[in-house]
Amino acid sequence: MNEHQDGDIDRLTKMVHFVVQHTPPEKLGATKLNKVLWFADVMHYRQHGVSISGQTAYLKNKYGPTPAGIYQVLDDLKASGSIAERAVPTPAGARREFLWLLPADASEFSAGEIETLLDVIDWAMPLTAVQISEFSHDALWEETDVGQPISIAAASMIPSEPDAEDLAWAEAVFAQYDDDALRALA
Repeated sequence: MNEHQDGDIDRLTKMVHFVVQHTPPEKLGATKLNKVLWFADVMHYRQHGVSISGQTAYLKNKYGPTPAGIYQVLDDLKASGSIAERAVPTPAGARREFLWLLPADASEFSAGEIETLLDVIDWAMPLTAVQISEFSHDALWEETDVGQPISIAAASMIPSEPDAEDLAWAEAVFAQYDDDALRALA
């Protein structure tokens, strides 16, 4: 198990700071920040079995998955002078934009974690908050109540239709049982 799997708030703070530093402010509102964090953690978990932030789950909020402690992390980064926040009027309402003031400390992140973060930032940059939210509002998100945790491990699974090999395996397993044994399992 990775040493940061316990959800170390310092690691999440460094991740947020890194994302803010590597994304133009006009392309990173609060909603998109949460989505970049979510997709980076899910993608990294899918490839390596561990999240970047150390979180094992995010909380479902009205607009999508949110890491536990994100509001405190943003407050701490602003209080330390590492980032600033500004409200920018948009047709849909004010957008919270984040600007980096001090360089982020990425020394704790592996090359693979940095690559994942940069890949997700590049993917997310041209999307609007609404567009990226649609990607995070999948079946797992829909089935979770607001305020409840959404497992990163569960989100990292890619659903797919069974192929011929999967069906052949299932038929072979079922062939091992007679009708009475199958009824007993039901």
